[in-house]
Amino acid sequence: ETKDGMRGFAASVRFEGVRFKHIFLDEPLTGASGRVTVKGGAISFESISGEFSGGSVKEASGEIKDLSASQSYRIALNASFDAGKTHHLIKGFIERYNPKETPLVRFLNAVSISGEAGVILNISGRRGDEKKMAYKGDLRLKDAGFSYPPMEINVSSLNGRAAFDNDRLYLNGISAKDARSSFKVSGSISGYRTVEPFLNIAAEGAAAR
Repeated sequence: ETKDGMRGFAASVRFEGVRFKHIFLDEPLTGASGRVTVKGGAISFESISGEFSGGSVKEASGEIKDLSASQSYRIALNASFDAGKTHHLIKGFIERYNPKETPLVRFLNAVSISGEAGVILNISGRRGDEKKMAYKGDLRLKDAGFSYPPMEINVSSLNGRAAFDNDRLYLNGISAKDARSSFKVSGSISGYRTVEPFLNIAAEGAAAR
């Protein structure tokens, strides 16, 4: 169906085994399958899956509206990945979509991550306006490492689950090691993207030998 203007155009395409590269992503998605629909000045995608150098996308869906104006977007993602490589991809995506120096960008620049992880993520917002960006998700860690110098955190052998949203990080029985001990932590960190986060954490462990 075609009419005058972008909002009068409609098309839907099903694809399998293709290579997908977007200007806002540093790495291509290969062996991709799913469906993309353009209708009413918006583009939507559903049941997207594929592989990239740092892991695999099990399923992704979303929508980008106002293609001819300031774009709004929503994305749902279920993926497994190499944490370090994917941290680089996420940082690059956010820096390009929101090029201003923001607390989120500063946090991502300061963090160092390694190991294996799985993530379920929901994100929405408007391009160039971090204040309208909303996200929440669930992160599953396997033999991961994490360092964040502003809070003097440097741990390894991270295993467990964490949930997060714009303001708060929830730790659900995550086990880890640092230079002095092995331990297990539960609780939350509010304002984790700021210079003065609030920690509400319980920990138990043993000194390293």
